[in-house]
Amino acid sequence: MTRILLTGASGFLGGHIVVRKPVDVSLVALYRTNRTDNDENVTWIPCDIRDVTELECIITDVKPQAILHTAASSKPDECDSQRDTAYEINTMATGELARLACKYQAKLVYLSTDMVYDGEAAPYTEMSSPKPLQWYGETKLQGERLVMAASPQNLIIRSSVMFGSRALFGDSFSTGLLERLRLQIPSPVFTDQIRSTVSVKWIADRLYEVARSPVAGKLQLGGVEGVSRAEFAYQLANHFGYSTECLRPCSYKSISAAPRPRDLTFDLTKAKQILSQPPLSLPEALTFEWNQNSTRC
Repeated sequence: MTRILLTGASGFLGGHIVVRKPVDVSLVALYRTNRTDNDENVTWIPCDIRDVTELECIITDVKPQAILHTAASSKPDECDSQRDTAYEINTMATGELARLACKYQAKLVYLSTDMVYDGEAAPYTEMSSPKPLQWYGETKLQGERLVMAASPQNLIIRSSVMFGSRALFGDSFSTGLLERLRLQIPSPVFTDQIRSTVSVKWIADRLYEVARSPVAGKLQLGGVEGVSRAEFAYQLANHFGYSTECLRPCSYKSISAAPRPRDLTFDLTKAKQILSQPPLSLPEALTFEWNQNSTRC
C-alpha cells in the first residue's frame, strides 16, 4: 500500500485524483474549501498550505511516500490582480512543501503549467527554456526551481489546460462550453492560443503512475496535438452531436486582461517513452473522458 498525500483535493483536478484512486493507494486529501464524505477510503484533512507548522504536523503524522502537489492559485487574471497571494501559494508554500518532503523522505510531484513558456518556440520539450509572460507563469516557475533545489528525486509535471466533467468539485472550461452547446447559447472561443489540451482523467491516472515510479526531474503531460480553444470547441460539439452554429471564434484579447502565450504545444517524446499509457490524440481523449465505461489506464 502506497501512502500518498494530496494537496488541492477540493479543486477540479484534485477531485478526479480522489475518485480515481487505485485500490493499493492510501490517500490523505488536504482541502481548504470543500470535502466529501462519500469515499471511506480517503482521509480528508482541512489545511491551508501556507501554514507551515500545520503542514509539517500532517506530514509527520501521515508519513507519505509521495506528495501530489496540485494546490495553486491558477487563474492568470486573478494572479495578476492578487500578486502577493499568488506568490504565497504558488511559490512560497511550494518551497516549504518541497523542504518538508525532503526532510521526511517523500517524493514531491509538483503540478506546474505550460504557462512557464512564452509561446514563441513551440513545440516545447522538457529542456526548453522557460520565459513566462504573466505573473501566474512566473510564480509557478519559481516554485519549480524551489522543488528541484530541494531534492533530485522530485518531479515537476508541466501540464496543459485540462478538460472534462466535474468529479467532485470545480469546473473546467469544457463544462460550461458543453452546456452552452446543448442550449445553443452564443459562445466565444479563442482562435489565437494553441495548447496541448488534455483529459483530466488521463492526467489523474498518470500522476498516480509517476508518483510511484522512479522518474524525476521534469515531465510534460498533455494531448498529442496542439489545438486552439476554437478547434477544441468544434471537435467537442462534433463528439456529442451538437450544432456548432453558436460558436463565435474570437481573440482572447477581447476577453482576458492577462497576456496569453501564442503557441504552447508540447513535444511529448519523453512521456511517450516512459508512460504505461501514452498521450492521447484529442478524438481519443474525448472518447476516454466521456466514456462511462472508461477504466483507469
